[in-house]
Amino acid sequence: LYLTLKHIFGNQPLQFNTNYLIAGNILTQDTIQINTFKYYLTNISLQRTDSSWLSLDESYFLVDHALPQSMKIKLQAPAGTYTSLRFLIGVDSARNVSGVQDGALDPVLGMFWTWVSGYIQAKLEGKVINRPKPDIAFIHHIGGFSGPYNPLQWVRLNFTEPVEYTANISKNITVEADAGKWFNGSQSISPVQYQVIMDPGPECKMVSEKYRHMFSFVSAE
Repeated sequence: LYLTLKHIFGNQPLQFNTNYLIAGNILTQDTIQINTFKYYLTNISLQRTDSSWLSLDESYFLVDHALPQSMKIKLQAPAGTYTSLRFLIGVDSARNVSGVQDGALDPVLGMFWTWVSGYIQAKLEGKVINRPKPDIAFIHHIGGFSGPYNPLQWVRLNFTEPVEYTANISKNITVEADAGKWFNGSQSISPVQYQVIMDPGPECKMVSEKYRHMFSFVSAE
């Protein structure tokens, strides 16, 4: 059973160093280019037809747009029929305080803060190019795992029809992640106004509330 992520920006495929317009009011219509897009996808569960949830052990994955192989995740799930998918964007509090780890949680992957001790749950970097030169770089590293500004976000995606999976026939669940939702939503934000976000706090919480809506179920084949 595979989970495949497809990255988009609005209605276009996401490509690094390509122009994208941030929709919104006149103050936030910036043209940006993205050069880094990473996030943790963890604590994956599948819902059975009886509404119970099956938690998949050790489901900690770092999705990196620069590494296409990271966007196809093999799920260690038993045969069954499933109706929904649930996961956490980020690394849960228990793993944040468990010391040095390996695999997808290895600090050498560049998704760990040393000065505040904790994982960067999601990372987006790029530049605004429609402003007077020079271009304006923005760096959004969303982290933290506790307190009033905890940015950890749960996502649940319902399948359009039950997915039947058997051990001898592979099945692929495709999910889109729209990086444009990082900025857009009920209220758009400008990467010029929020040029650098690199500490746990209200800005991280605000951005996480936006990007939790970037995922949508596409198909299961």
